[in-house]
Amino acid sequence: FNIIKATGETVPFSEEKFRRSLRNSGATEVDINAILEKIRPYLKDRMTTNELYKITHQILRQMELLSVGGHYNLKQAIRMLGPSGFPFERYCAELLKAQGYETAVDQETKGKCVIHELDIIAAKQNERLMIECKFHSEPSERCPIQTALYIKARYDDVKIGCDQDPKCNPKYTGCWLVTNTKFSSVAIDYSVCVELNLLGWTYPRERGLEKIIDENGLHPITCLSFLPKFLQQDLFRQGIIFCHDLINKRALLKQLGVEESKIQKILQECAAISKNERNSNA
Repeated sequence: FNIIKATGETVPFSEEKFRRSLRNSGATEVDINAILEKIRPYLKDRMTTNELYKITHQILRQMELLSVGGHYNLKQAIRMLGPSGFPFERYCAELLKAQGYETAVDQETKGKCVIHELDIIAAKQNERLMIECKFHSEPSERCPIQTALYIKARYDDVKIGCDQDPKCNPKYTGCWLVTNTKFSSVAIDYSVCVELNLLGWTYPRERGLEKIIDENGLHPITCLSFLPKFLQQDLFRQGIIFCHDLINKRALLKQLGVEESKIQKILQECAAISKNERNSNA
């Protein structure tokens, strides 16, 4: 049967691709076979990938595969950041902090020609990076070459301005464009040519945004299926951004009015995702 992708394209359903997505989320072969058995009655011609995702995530929750569900839900969880949630650029700054960088967000910086407002400035030892974040709410939307051209032009002005200013230290050593979706092929070709670093979903290959989040255990609390969505903003305001931030916060959840039975499920899910159980399942 066929499925309809987020782009509107109709393609044949690939069981192997479906298995691979579950395997990458940490499911064992036994788990995958059980999931397929449970999902087969729901499969139908021309169902959307979003419908398939929702059914699969529900089954993972029913099977209490909490770690697998958290990783499988990661792309959607990142989309739940952005303007209406926790700002994507602030989430990216937290990712950098966890990797040893000192960060500053929403900084005004004088270039050679004009003043720029930068999303993130990140520094570590003699490294100083200008980082611009572009959030897309539609999963099919690709970051275009126009964005790469714009960021590169701004970086050139910022770098020249800093190089000419004796007080500007350390000097800028690189620029990154970060997005929560994919890049267009033309944007990638251009960025490789002008040495503009890109970080997005599955790019660079084997070192994309999802890999960095997985390897460092930096899953946002929007991954949690048992956490009521109306509490997310309250937790963000309390500085709770990652799942591991919530593990020892039973009292805080109780203070926010969460029932004891739900608190236990939330904390179990946090622990499962934060321990990165998919590695022990492999």
